[in-house]
Amino acid sequence: MSVARNKSTFASWLELLRVPNLLTVPGDPVAGYLLAMQADASLRFSILAVAAASVCFYAAGLLLNDLHDLEIDRCQRPERPLPSSRIAVPEAVIALAILLGAGIGLCATAGLRALLAGLLLVTAIVTYNLFLKNVPLVGALGMGLCRGLSLLLGWAAYRFFTPVSLRIAIAACTLTLYVAAVTVIARHETEKSKYNWRFILPAAVVGAGLVFFRHIAQSPPLMTELAQLVLLVVIVLKTVSAPARTILAGARTPQLVGSMLRTLIPLQAFFILGSQNGAAAWLGGVVVLALWPIASILSRRFYMS
Repeated sequence: MSVARNKSTFASWLELLRVPNLLTVPGDPVAGYLLAMQADASLRFSILAVAAASVCFYAAGLLLNDLHDLEIDRCQRPERPLPSSRIAVPEAVIALAILLGAGIGLCATAGLRALLAGLLLVTAIVTYNLFLKNVPLVGALGMGLCRGLSLLLGWAAYRFFTPVSLRIAIAACTLTLYVAAVTVIARHETEKSKYNWRFILPAAVVGAGLVFFRHIAQSPPLMTELAQLVLLVVIVLKTVSAPARTILAGARTPQLVGSMLRTLIPLQAFFILGSQNGAAAWLGGVVVLALWPIASILSRRFYMS
């Protein structure tokens, strides 16, 4: 009986933290770090520190979101871990504090700039969840800004001072606007899907961002260029076909939102390869892409939206 209860508690925490979502996060700071990294430089521990910190901050944001929406979820989503009392509210509050503390501590190990960037990201997460979430468009941009700042956290962790290059700015803006577009769709997740302008936003944003990124980047080696082109095609097809299938089926949108969020992983890999840092870029791209099928498998069991 005790073993079964422990398994149930563990599964409830995975559900509360939306574990498939967590796999879409570490690629943000990894991309920012590698885009800032000088050619032929070596990787440092700071890239792992900020990747782990970004996961902590994201998980903390999810907990804050569910704590803030507890009364709403008791009416609309009573099966969720907090309203169903499978996880006690004090436990969630303690976990939130631990995650924030761990994330800030990890940022501190990566240097002062990373610490300041981490604190800025925490501020954006708290502001979104407590004040902006229910504000049309502004809330969506606030959510997107959290992902853009997550990428800049990686830039800030790079030991040598580097300005925010145009490539980094485009990557951060693309992530920001893409997540904002997905958030606009997610606002209507309880409704049946009908054709609407919001469904074309993710494809438009990501297509424009990736084409612009490639246009201003130096000509990459042939293998890198081919890999980027494949990723570009896959990303655009995913952002076009997933909404089309959902609309044609007249289905609700949580599965669509989950698919769109998972598409962040190949998007991050595209930017990582675009850093043109040789073996480091290929290693980072392969590791990040390996999270994609894992996130897809986990999404069959755990709610993403």
